[in-house]
Amino acid sequence: MKRYLSALLALLLTTSFVGCVGDTASDVSDSVAAGQTQEDGELLIWYDTCSKDYFMGLITEFQREYPGIEVITEDYSEMIIPDYRTKLAGELMAGGGPDIVLSKYDNNNIVQNLTKLLQNGIFLDVNTLGVDFSDCNQAVLASGVYEGGQYMVPLNYSLGFLLSSQERIDDYGLVCDGDLASFADSLSSVYNAGNLVFSDIFTIEFLYFQNGMSLMDYENQTLHASEEELEQLKQAAEAYDKLFPHVFTDSNALAEYQLVTRRLHEYDGILSNAYLSEDLALYCAPGLVGTYDDIRMLKSVCNEIQNQGQTPYLTRLPTVDGGAPSPVPNWFLLVNSKTEHTREAACFIQSAIGMDSQYEVSGKAAITINNDLIECMRAYYCDGVKDANYGFPEHNIPEDVCKYYFDQIDSMQPGVYTDVQTMGHLFGVFREYLTGSDFDVAYDHAKNNVSFYLSE
Repeated sequence: MKRYLSALLALLLTTSFVGCVGDTASDVSDSVAAGQTQEDGELLIWYDTCSKDYFMGLITEFQREYPGIEVITEDYSEMIIPDYRTKLAGELMAGGGPDIVLSKYDNNNIVQNLTKLLQNGIFLDVNTLGVDFSDCNQAVLASGVYEGGQYMVPLNYSLGFLLSSQERIDDYGLVCDGDLASFADSLSSVYNAGNLVFSDIFTIEFLYFQNGMSLMDYENQTLHASEEELEQLKQAAEAYDKLFPHVFTDSNALAEYQLVTRRLHEYDGILSNAYLSEDLALYCAPGLVGTYDDIRMLKSVCNEIQNQGQTPYLTRLPTVDGGAPSPVPNWFLLVNSKTEHTREAACFIQSAIGMDSQYEVSGKAAITINNDLIECMRAYYCDGVKDANYGFPEHNIPEDVCKYYFDQIDSMQPGVYTDVQTMGHLFGVFREYLTGSDFDVAYDHAKNNVSFYLSE
């Protein structure tokens, strides 16, 4: 059943909701942490064509753990995507909409203008619900923190892994163990040979996330960067220009780099075939975010590389300073601050970050946030120890590839909250600077654009 609050009640809840949640947090915490199933209750969930399959997987696991809670779904998968985005934002702003929202970090973000919704109190600080996050990777959780509150709950994430062979790395002379500039400089031999490096142009926002760049002063609605951060931003822009030469100045270059849409049909739509043909120098997920960051997805390509008599080589896109990366969240959950079902919402989140749901759903869409599942995977892939409840496919992934994979997870820096709509205004820094403008001028223009966007 749909639930709509009256305008007066919505106004009252807007001013008093935080206090009410604080009063009941201990009850929610006791129930959720103890793993008690609710005998009754309900939860309203919406999904569109982008979130449907993922959400249905989460719901299936949730219903298994909490059979007494009725999940009411509204299917908008037939609605045109922009129309659904508008409807969702409108209903949330009006005090209605679903209890739980599933969204994605990138430019297909289901929740548009996330920062503006947060500024208007549309989503709830999940810390008030008493969810037990002790089994979650804290560096990843940090990427969902806005103004001190855990508003986004990341379910999985990417580290921008790139798979190649030691022989191909040596042939091209690629520098994978330094900083981003060194790596970008070393790509010239790939481009000179007429080959591509990545499966698609990855978003500039990926660089912000991976390098832990927030740059936003949301309280004062402006950009705020130290001299060191400004220098890093400039270096990132210069590296991006070498990663994708002429992408801002040559319209044909954009199509050239979009391997997925331009060339992938030549390989029956299979990305690994494009890599194995040497048309693609590095095997990775489109945009550097997604399923290929799950170690299980590396199995088939590693096998093919070995079948060619070569040695699989795993690396990741280097950071600007050559240090450890921050995680790039993939999918995340938010809770409607106007929901009357905080207990049920807490149970849903507890299920979604739990080992079973992470094993069956989220961990197959990127890297799992659940520490216990990571340790279970590490024991299997690195030491060959099988778990009685959580199995993984037989593999021939080399030991050093497995070790590198888990070492990167261990060494992560804390993530940062980054809203792609807000950060999109920083895109102009890259474009303007790389097409001839002074960097400081380009940054000032972006600062003005961000301030206008956040204040309008």
